[in-house]
Amino acid sequence: MSSEKNGESRGLLRRIVRWLVKRYYPKLEISDADRIPQSGPVLLCANHANSLLDPVLIGIAARRPVRFMAKAPLFDHFLLGPPMTALGMVPTFRGSDDKSQVRRNFESLGVGAKVLAEGHVMGIFPEGKSTDQVHLETVRSGAARMAIQAVEQGAAGLKIVPLGLTYQRKDAFRSAVWIQVGEPIDVAECLDQHEGVSRKARQAITRQLEVRLKEVVLHLDDPQWEPWLDDLQTLAETANMPAKEPLKRRKLIADAMNHFLANDPGRVKTVAAKIKAYGNEVEAAGLRIDSSVLRLRGLRVCAKLLWRFLRLILLFIPAMAGTLHHLVPFVLVRELAARMDQAGRQTVSTNRMFVGVPLYLLWYALVACWMFGYFSTWFACLWLIAAPFCGVLAMYYWRVARRTARLLIAQLRVTMDRATLKRLRRAQAEIRDELSDLADQFAKNAPGWLGQSEAVPQSLKTDDSQKRFLTPFSRRVVKRLVGVCMAALLLVAVAWVGKHVLLEEPLGGMGLDLQNLSPHRMEVMLDADEKTIAQLIDGLATLETEATLINSEFAEGRRSFTNQGDNDDVRELLRRFIAYRQALLRIIWKYQRCGEIEDEKLRLRTFLLDYTAASTLYEASLKFVHLFHDSPQSIAKLNEAEPNWDVPPGFYDMVRHNLASPGNMKLFDAARNY
Repeated sequence: MSSEKNGESRGLLRRIVRWLVKRYYPKLEISDADRIPQSGPVLLCANHANSLLDPVLIGIAARRPVRFMAKAPLFDHFLLGPPMTALGMVPTFRGSDDKSQVRRNFESLGVGAKVLAEGHVMGIFPEGKSTDQVHLETVRSGAARMAIQAVEQGAAGLKIVPLGLTYQRKDAFRSAVWIQVGEPIDVAECLDQHEGVSRKARQAITRQLEVRLKEVVLHLDDPQWEPWLDDLQTLAETANMPAKEPLKRRKLIADAMNHFLANDPGRVKTVAAKIKAYGNEVEAAGLRIDSSVLRLRGLRVCAKLLWRFLRLILLFIPAMAGTLHHLVPFVLVRELAARMDQAGRQTVSTNRMFVGVPLYLLWYALVACWMFGYFSTWFACLWLIAAPFCGVLAMYYWRVARRTARLLIAQLRVTMDRATLKRLRRAQAEIRDELSDLADQFAKNAPGWLGQSEAVPQSLKTDDSQKRFLTPFSRRVVKRLVGVCMAALLLVAVAWVGKHVLLEEPLGGMGLDLQNLSPHRMEVMLDADEKTIAQLIDGLATLETEATLINSEFAEGRRSFTNQGDNDDVRELLRRFIAYRQALLRIIWKYQRCGEIEDEKLRLRTFLLDYTAASTLYEASLKFVHLFHDSPQSIAKLNEAEPNWDVPPGFYDMVRHNLASPGNMKLFDAARNY
């Protein structure tokens, strides 16, 4: 039964915050969510690694409104205090914050007990602090104290539910989170077992809660082994483990490390020494342990490297567009959030969320105002829709580009050095074999892992008919194909917009849609093109003087087309004339729909610019044809194609034909009459 049906509203603010956090961590998986009762009092106890985002994720897993205990100093923060109060959080007073306020902590526990007695959900972090370590700190007795007090006040059926939050990279945007829900603890049952003695029941509940939390969190009994987790996770990809997802594999590795450190520490140290020596060799070769050249062979390595390189080339334009669009807010968010961060990584994501959401919204509003005033409405809408996707693409692009650039040369070099490559692959194979043996041995001691079902994220659940056709492999293939197609379409769209709108290249037809351009955009375009046409007129006058001089020198015999230098001088003059001609044609094309403009002043100004460009081109073309009309040798030379100079074949004849075109003469007559 949903919380709304129970008369318990989630509230608009909770919905907004949960929606935003789901966008920040889109790969969210919840295991055994059905262990959280959807009615009655519940006390949720979780590890605390990510400041204010932990409570939001717990609320998502609970599917009910959750009140949280949070340290009192946060309520005084100008940015965090108001939303925490609005979400119904309860301040807790710790000795590490203010020793004089510790007694008030019992008052806070009393408030939490009252919430539970009313049949609601409370959340608490029983470690009493947040931490970056892969280690569960000592569980304090506050949770048990609150639960027992709530039962004494009438909280019938109260359950304490442990939750474990495991982050792929808690400070990274759009990374993964795995929430494990542990076996609930029945508080009333525990009280009965200890004959209603609160002190004994409190101690028993605290011990039981600590044990069950360690079962669902990423916990190392000896935190100094944390640096080995990443390397072991990479090397164990092909080991005999039931968990295939990175977070589940990481949890399994941590549990296995705890098992072997307790039962066979000598073997652990031996394997660790081998991994360290192997890692040093890999680093000396300029590689990483997860480099594809160490895992793949032959054509598969070349194909993977080539695909990465081609992908970087294909996605460069949309990634660059997304980077330029988001560069200002990105830098500001990083700078402002960094000033608010505490030591470690616990507050990084929280601060970026609180700073980034309003700042990015403000930035998009400013960009929208500018674009709607400068570009056409359809283009502004198109880009504002595409911009967020380009921004996400840019984030992944530069991360991959940096890693690829760093490894590409090293991988190619090692591929050529067969002796080094064979040695590294042999060492890796030995380590993998040993890890596989350890995995088999651990599986015998932890059969629960072998039988554990792989929870499927709600977003990926399918009905029975879909499951028959979509195997895990085919789903990955389909997702990859869809991703490639979307990236290709995005690339084509951005390239099209960049070519035809930003560069204002002709699109064919009847020119720009001037009627739908804003007055401000029109004035900016006209100012720029009026300056351009003045420069073109001056350039054509200079070109005419030079061409007349060179033509007379040819007529007097002081120059000859058989001389390469003289021939190049003519080609250069022709190239410049073609460039001027194309620039004038572009202006003519842009403003040929000037009659559709409603503003009379802008309409007349646009017409005069268009007519000036057409008249200038006509005059220049007439002089060009007249200058060489009595020199067959020059005409033949001007009609020769020269790709190196961008000279098309039959250029002189084309210009002469256009001058005599009835259609062009008709347009001139209409414009002159207007």
